[in-house]
Amino acid sequence: MAVSPVLAAARRSAQVANVLSNWDAMYRLLDPAGYVFQLRTSLNLTVPAGRTWYLLNAWFANINGIGPYFLRKPNIFQAVALPAGTTLTTTASQTGFVYYCDPANCAAPAGDPQDAFFGRLNRLKSIAVAGLSASIPAGSANGAQVTANLPTTFTNAMLVGVSNMEVAWTGLLTAGATGAMNTSIEISDRHQQRFTEQMLMPFVRITFPAIEVRGANAPGDLSSATLGGNGMVLYQPLPSDW
Repeated sequence: MAVSPVLAAARRSAQVANVLSNWDAMYRLLDPAGYVFQLRTSLNLTVPAGRTWYLLNAWFANINGIGPYFLRKPNIFQAVALPAGTTLTTTASQTGFVYYCDPANCAAPAGDPQDAFFGRLNRLKSIAVAGLSASIPAGSANGAQVTANLPTTFTNAMLVGVSNMEVAWTGLLTAGATGAMNTSIEISDRHQQRFTEQMLMPFVRITFPAIEVRGANAPGDLSSATLGGNGMVLYQPLPSDW
């Protein structure tokens, strides 16, 4: 059966709207203003009607009551889309966290959203990359953790890379040092690794003002000597008109 011109036009219009909506979301995923970090016991969040949240990181979280769920690659291109009605919870006995983008918190792109998205990506090419590292001395006490503070010269930034060399993990330390959000795959809290990750993860400095690195050893136990190691992040401070 032939499709009427009116119906065909309506379908094309719906397809275009869907594509534009996706590019709009990608544009907003690059905006630090859209991100929420929640770390606590008894967390209970529900994605509001008509909205979609994008989950970039999770630790000991329950998704629609099932868990614990862990997401360790905070990258806009690997975000998990959570439709309206999705619940994010943690238990009363186990602290957990979620880091997600709510596009409703961000300004809409001016003009074509696809052009705006790639415009932001192109701007990153002209923004200097900064680094911050923290070292664990060999022979440190088991479970030793070392922190390093980000400079206070910027408000928002884009996390673009993380390097782990003979440490268990490198995390973004929360304000008040209440916990560290992981930035890459890890083996355990004591097992050394040489993993690296590349990502695009917007963040606000006052939410994550420092990094924290945890010492490790090859057996991954609590008795063997801690190796000398280093954890490092790469980031790009974002301009005020981002």
